[in-house]
Amino acid sequence: MRVRLDWKLRRIASGYRQQDVAARVGISSTRYSALERGEAEPKEWETEAVQKLLPPLAQTVRGEQ
Repeated sequence: MRVRLDWKLRRIASGYRQQDVAARVGISSTRYSALERGEAEPKEWETEAVQKLLPPLAQTVRGEQ
C-alpha cells in the first residue's frame, strides 16, 4: 500500500494525470488506476517504468528550513 500511495503523491506533485503516467508507461489508464489503488499487483517492468518516470518527493527535515 505504501508504494501505491508514494506513486500517487509523486504523480500529483509532478503534475501528471493517471492517464499521462499510463500512456508513458505503456499500460491502460484502468490498469494504472488499479495499481495506484492497490487493487492489482504491478509487474516488475511496470514498477521499473513508473519509478523511472516519477521523480522522488522532496524530503524535508524537521527544524530546518
